[in-house]
Amino acid sequence: VTIDRYTGSDSVVVMPDNIDGYDVTGISGCAFMGCTELESIKISSKVKTIGMYAFSYCSNLKEINLPEGIETLGLEFIAETKIEEIKIPKSLHSGFRALNLSVELKKVEFEEGTETIISGICNVNSNENKIEEIIIPEGVISIESAAFRRCTSIKEVKLPETLVSISESAFGGCTSIREVILLPLYLYNYKMQ
Repeated sequence: VTIDRYTGSDSVVVMPDNIDGYDVTGISGCAFMGCTELESIKISSKVKTIGMYAFSYCSNLKEINLPEGIETLGLEFIAETKIEEIKIPKSLHSGFRALNLSVELKKVEFEEGTETIISGICNVNSNENKIEEIIIPEGVISIESAAFRRCTSIKEVKLPETLVSISESAFGGCTSIREVILLPLYLYNYKMQ
């Protein structure tokens, strides 16, 4: 079952794990878009896919959980919300520009056990973001292209000792970075663009 459109006006929504005996595995694009009363949502543990703009313009949304097992996040899925922190599960495989226009987002943490920071997850418009802290855990092997592109508020990056590669433009346009901590000596394939 996929949630196509929410028409309620609750400030707190807890999604069910199943509807009529069928697992809730997806949230369609624009499903909650513009629900200005929504402040907090607990997403079903069975959800694997969240479509583009799913929670965009929920201007009072402050809390969202991404369940373990989530695989895909759509473009700008939390754009123009009040979410300040988000934890990205290790199961995520796709999410190019998922966090673009998340105008209040300050902290992005990747779950322990993550091996790859996916391409473009934090690729944002530089003039409309506040991401200043990224937490990359030990165990991460690669950071894919444009992962943090144009995150202009990041000043410090702590890289895990397990890191083997950083792809092109992963930190391109991150003009405020002043310090990189624990950069492994064997790191290759990185260009600052």
